[in-house]
Amino acid sequence: MKFIKILIIFFSLYFLVLLQTSFFVHFGAAVLIPNLIFIAVLFLSFFENILVSKQEFYSFWAAIAGGFFLDVFSSQFIGFHILILLGIVIFIKAIFKRYVRIPV
Repeated sequence: MKFIKILIIFFSLYFLVLLQTSFFVHFGAAVLIPNLIFIAVLFLSFFENILVSKQEFYSFWAAIAGGFFLDVFSSQFIGFHILILLGIVIFIKAIFKRYVRIPV
């Protein structure tokens, strides 16, 4: 079941990066294109404890997959977006662990 959820995250992030890099570039200036991968990883990182009963770290897998897809479709070196997204997820998880208590 865990593998199926990771595959769903993987393919949905692939669809979002294709949408971001091939469809949204034709609308408006390049400054106004939303970073859908960043939004999806943030959403999953914020709501992972609520959506998943156990601590299974799907946001880390989403950060790795989304960063890889962004790296493949960008002109920067491989690993740049992976490190940024993983750093953001680790920062959010540290803040949640230290300062936020989710009621059960």
